[in-house]
Amino acid sequence: MCIAVALLLLPCASLMHHYHIAAATMRIAGASSDTSEHKVVDSLLEKEVKEGFMIRPFQPPPFPLFGISTIRIAASKYTASSVPSVAPITFFDEDTITQPEDVQLSRGAALPPGFQGRRRERGELTVQKSGLLKENILKQVSLTPSQDGRVHFGDVVMLLNVAGPASECSVISINADIDGLTKDAEPVIRAPCQVSAGGSVRACTRTAFIITSVDGSPAGSALHYEQSFTLRTTRGFAGELCLASDLQSFYKCAKKSRLQEVSLHGDPSFLSWWKVVHFDPQQRLEHEGLPVPADFKVLIIHRKTNQALAVLHDQVLWTPFGREYEVTAHTFLDSHRAEQGNNHWAFSTSEPAAEEPAPRDGPRQAAGAAEPPQPGSAP
Repeated sequence: MCIAVALLLLPCASLMHHYHIAAATMRIAGASSDTSEHKVVDSLLEKEVKEGFMIRPFQPPPFPLFGISTIRIAASKYTASSVPSVAPITFFDEDTITQPEDVQLSRGAALPPGFQGRRRERGELTVQKSGLLKENILKQVSLTPSQDGRVHFGDVVMLLNVAGPASECSVISINADIDGLTKDAEPVIRAPCQVSAGGSVRACTRTAFIITSVDGSPAGSALHYEQSFTLRTTRGFAGELCLASDLQSFYKCAKKSRLQEVSLHGDPSFLSWWKVVHFDPQQRLEHEGLPVPADFKVLIIHRKTNQALAVLHDQVLWTPFGREYEVTAHTFLDSHRAEQGNNHWAFSTSEPAAEEPAPRDGPRQAAGAAEPPQPGSAP
């Protein structure tokens, strides 16, 4: 038998001076030290308590889960004094520490009996959290079909880009992991959350965004070129987060490219304001103020920084959902000062067919809908 001490570091008000250590003493079976040395252990603990580095042992366990390190006494190599030797830490919980029998320590058993089962009952295992995340974030969502060929406030859409290698489609997606969920009874995605461009073009909670007005425009009214709006995730598990960006800095930028970061934030602000402009610079002025057509190639510009939303197909991100690409706010111009395909997006109101991927260079006219507005005509 030997004396063991449960040590848990608790930072005090002044980290520059020392740490308080909560200690609870118990007997551990299976250690090599002899109980005749418990007086040495007690004197060492008393010295630490006196100097303020530890607080005295608690009778009941002060925390539900804590670490235990076995203290062994060894003779000093150069002096006749005894020095403590601490074994690797072993985790215990309150149910184990209060058992009357001694706790057996071994190299192959680092967790107490039943600990894994209790975590499984509470849904705290990593495999359970991963399954919960994928079950909710990949849940199918119905997009809002366009009856007049236009995009409206309140529509549920996907942001689609087809400028990838070999016309590969990619859609802006929520890049969340199990650490980005709240610990509520019904967990939701916690802000801030990263985004990426995935190759899975399927309408689900992860890829659906709601076009939201910021100027009081009623739901159902058409979105116009140069009009401010926000892109918000769906209600429920997605948390109604807003797509936002801010000026690039040394501390806040995209992880791979170091360009301007794009992420999801909880509170709507000017950082989450965007506008739509025509993809062709020569027709941009003529289309200002006209309704934005659905499934049509456009540019999405950040209001504060005037940078265009972009996907970088040369910056690969490995996410829990596979191989994806980085999304930033940066305007890529060609030799003619026109935006490149990285900045071309479409508000997709339906999952594109394999033989006809969106976006297109011209607006799609819905069956029975009126002729789309032309430049110079009244909206």
